[in-house]
Amino acid sequence: MSMSKMKTTPSNYPRSLSCDTLNLIFNACFDCKEYRFARQLVLSWLSVYPGDLAANAMLAKVFIAEGKIGQGIQVYEKICCIDPEDIVSMKALAMAYGPSQLEEYKRTLISVYILGQRVDPSIGMPGWSTILRNARKALVEDKLDQ
Repeated sequence: MSMSKMKTTPSNYPRSLSCDTLNLIFNACFDCKEYRFARQLVLSWLSVYPGDLAANAMLAKVFIAEGKIGQGIQVYEKICCIDPEDIVSMKALAMAYGPSQLEEYKRTLISVYILGQRVDPSIGMPGWSTILRNARKALVEDKLDQ
């Protein structure tokens, strides 16, 4: 039966990928340094699910690997703006800034510290960051009254 005569029914519609399959294929592409394919895969996914923060993080990771640091930073900044507690993206953003953008690097590391993570001790943390870190920890542990 030719494709033109084949009836289109739900059973022969193209299936979409699951999140797990997307992750599996992306990681395989990334490990093999097939960045172009990984980028196209993620962009296709994002055309259907534009708000998927995990897929956006994959896109940023590909941009950074391709040497498109500015684009990667933009995507990570968007993710961190939408979800300011996404510690993985926050750390990746700090690494993307690196020493070339020292002020942004420090600002991001302060956020990472406030979220309860260890940071490079050579980066001087302002005094208020410890207060915020302790307040956040008390909130998370439901110990605000103490």
